[in-house]
Amino acid sequence: MPNPLEVAKLVVRGQEYTEWETVTVVANWIESRSTFTFTATEISTTPARLNELKQFVPGDPVEIFLAGKQIIEGYITQRQAAYAARQHGVQLIGHTLSYLLDKDSISTDTGSFDGSTLVAIAKAVAGDSGVDVRTVGNVDGKPFKQVQVQPGQLKWEFLEELARNKSVVLGSDQQGNLLLIGDHGESPEGEVVEGKNILRAQCLITNELAYNEVTVFGSQPGHDDEWGKDVSEQKAKAHGNDPLPSKRGIVMEHPDSPEMVQKRATHEARWASGTMIDASVTVQGWINDHTGDLWRPGRVVTVVSPMLMLNDPLGIKTATFHQSMGAGTTTTLELVLAFMLNIDNAPVPGFARPE
Repeated sequence: MPNPLEVAKLVVRGQEYTEWETVTVVANWIESRSTFTFTATEISTTPARLNELKQFVPGDPVEIFLAGKQIIEGYITQRQAAYAARQHGVQLIGHTLSYLLDKDSISTDTGSFDGSTLVAIAKAVAGDSGVDVRTVGNVDGKPFKQVQVQPGQLKWEFLEELARNKSVVLGSDQQGNLLLIGDHGESPEGEVVEGKNILRAQCLITNELAYNEVTVFGSQPGHDDEWGKDVSEQKAKAHGNDPLPSKRGIVMEHPDSPEMVQKRATHEARWASGTMIDASVTVQGWINDHTGDLWRPGRVVTVVSPMLMLNDPLGIKTATFHQSMGAGTTTTLELVLAFMLNIDNAPVPGFARPE
């Protein structure tokens, strides 16, 4: 049974609704959106209450609170109603506003962002969809020399290309803001421990997506101030954590300076190495006892599990909050090597941070 103190509340048009049969909220950190699914049937609420829910339509703004703490500001994007002779119900599905960046194409008068910084470009592109931009940590403020938009290119795809060149991870928060995540520090906030607060867990340790060496190539036209191989044959290498002699070559979409080519190589090696651990840990309830707050994506938690061969701080990539009559209230944390989230002070023993 759900914990009576851990109530899921959905607020639409100033009206509060707490009588749900199932609740799922997926709070992401390095994806374009966070999502929610709420289901109500006559088993858990009254027909009159369901009639009110049936008035909600895609586009309605929503606030979601779990255990009294806000987790999402977003919009309903789907409403599904169903009924039979003795049962009827409504399901509401939605996302944070930042999901539009994965849906909208870029619209500019010139198709050019020459001489603009990553933050300025992100604000222009995301702002056109009503999405605000936040920076986390150290974000390179040096302007790009040349940036051209491909016709019809989606906003998230375009910004992610540019972010990789600056060793920045693209993400979004639960208020629907676009995140530009640079190198930053995070201290572990609590721990999940086998035999103590872990209900179930699984962990994949793999080198299949990692590389031992990454080489990035760049090329741009020369001019009076810059010419020769420094412009036409840019190349940089970085080493990753694959113990096997695997190599990856990448051609930059927006070549710039040799410094940027090196930054891109380092970023690609680090990102690929970050895939070497992917753990899923489910705990009871929604609250992190160490902070008294909800489990929040983008933070660090220590995982102690001999069965999973883990005794390490890992980054929370995704937190999935669930509640139902049968399963009670749980949180499932998707955990990765912290440097995949550009957290630079939480190394994992046995997996040294790439150079």
